Parts: sequence; structure tokens; C-alpha cells
Amino acid sequence: MTQLEINQEYRKRRIQLGLCVLCSRKPKSGRVHCEVCLQRTRERWKAHHPLFCEECEKLIKPEERRNGNSFHKRCAEKRRATKYPQQHRLASLAYQKRHRELGLCHSCSERVFEWGLCGKHYKMEQERHKEKKSKFR
Repeated sequence: MTQLEINQEYRKRRIQLGLCVLCSRKPKSGRVHCEVCLQRTRERWKAHHPLFCEECEKLIKPEERRNGNSFHKRCAEKRRATKYPQQHRLASLAYQKRHRELGLCHSCSERVFEWGLCGKHYKMEQERHKEKKSKFR
């Protein structure tokens, strides 16, 4: 009997007894590894298989990797905005409405000065409006 066959028999016996194939703890039903071994395996896999963002091609940090994300949070939002512009528009309007109700600036969440904007963004909007008017004169 080869070592491979011995290992396969050992594994089958553990599964039949309802034990984790690595440490003999009780796994969840339908699984062959307990939660501890499963988490350890996931961490080891993540360490050896770095994930790069599909949008900007930069490394995604381990703490940002959740549910198989293949984008940074910002890159995913940007991609969603271009892929589904109507949904992005509705989300943007909901965000503005929520901030208006709370008395916050739409752009930076500071307290409102005038016209739903904080002092800084209100001045920027005035400048933009002046430039726009001067173009048409």
C-alpha cells in the first residue's frame, strides 16, 4: 500500500466518523473541515495568492478582500457608476436627499451654509456660476 492510498483511507475514515480531516474536531454538517482549520486554510491561501484589482491593477489588501472582491471599493463604485448610470443617479439623488434632511452639504457632509452646501462648496459654486455667466456675455 502506497502513502497516497494510506492518506486516502485515513481521510475517508475521518469523514465517515464525522470528524475534521485535519484535527479531529467536529465540522459543520456537510463539511470535512472544522471552522478553525477552514479559517487557517483561507488565511494561508490568501497569503500565497495575492489579489490585484481588475480596474487599477494594484494589490488589494487582505483586510479589503471580502466575498471574493476583485476591485477596490472606489474602483467598484466607479465601475458601477459607468455600467449602471441610472442606478448611480438614483443613489446619488437619495444621498443628496438624505443629506438635505440632515442639514449637511451634499459634497462633504459639513454643516450647510446656504443652498444645501457648506461655505467652501458654496464659494466654489459661486465662482463656477460667475465663470459660466462671463462666457455668454
